[in-house]
Amino acid sequence: MSIWLIIGVVAVIAAALAALAPRIDNDGAAGLAWLAHDFGPGDSELRVAARRAAFRASLPPAALSALVTISGLLLSGGASWSGVTSFAGLLLAGLSLFLGASAGRRSMRTQPSG
Repeated sequence: MSIWLIIGVVAVIAAALAALAPRIDNDGAAGLAWLAHDFGPGDSELRVAARRAAFRASLPPAALSALVTISGLLLSGGASWSGVTSFAGLLLAGLSLFLGASAGRRSMRTQPSG
């Protein structure tokens, strides 16, 4: 197993976690609660709306991240140039997390609080 294949697998896992992060309720007892976004104070309806906005914003780059990484690994067969696609996948996964957190906070700010 080459190091590029391992990096690609890590990039795909990062993309899956980036897509999953907005759906995690940090008040629940989930094992992945450490990954949940914290959008600040607000009632439960505002938090649900913020998580929904974050998921809608983060899903496309997370899916693109997984697609780029997997296609690079499949086309190269684990060759060294798949490191470029894996790096691009990791950047897209990070962008996905950033866009999701930004969209959730923006949703919390723009929603009327009761």
